[in-house]
Amino acid sequence: MATSNHYKLISEYHESMPHLSVAEIAKHFKTNTSHVMKAVKAGLKFGWCSKSFSETKKIREKNGLVQHGQKPIYCVTDGKYFRNAQEACDYYY
Repeated sequence: MATSNHYKLISEYHESMPHLSVAEIAKHFKTNTSHVMKAVKAGLKFGWCSKSFSETKKIREKNGLVQHGQKPIYCVTDGKYFRNAQEACDYYY
């Protein structure tokens, strides 16, 4: 690991796993989020990855993978789980 380009590894991992957040990638590489952000910025500059975190965040939001701090809702009467209160309201109204 010491002889490899850590920024390049992080950028290539981000490219292959665009559904992961900054925190998840940082946890995978056992580093902090600011290091991951710098690595991806460098990766964009040198062509190691093609999407920034803002672009991949839009993809995750579109696929319902970002929850923005919302808590899951469990309906006791029906036994159904919902990702957030808005989803529960949309289902019942």
